[in-house]
Amino acid sequence: MKTEEKNGPANAMAFYHSDGLTAAWKQAMMYAGKGGRIATMMDVVKARLGSKPGTPKSPWEKYYTTLTAEYVGYGKDGNRLLIVAHGIGPMATLDGIQKAYS
Repeated sequence: MKTEEKNGPANAMAFYHSDGLTAAWKQAMMYAGKGGRIATMMDVVKARLGSKPGTPKSPWEKYYTTLTAEYVGYGKDGNRLLIVAHGIGPMATLDGIQKAYS
């Protein structure tokens, strides 16, 4: 997703490929270009809050795979931890995602 500074408009497009995530990822990165990126869950939330369900091309009418990932584990004190990472972490790249799912 390409974004402008502050609250400017975003140029976004959803990608699907019958060959799966890798092919769709490559299409999305070609679309995004050098200054663009793949959306996070927060981008989808923002888009949905700014629109109404049922309208043409509404982000409510599509499903998305984003660069948001959840990590669950235990801290040094033994307490369970939940980390929600938006566009960072081991699953923020195609290689990282492929390794996690292999």
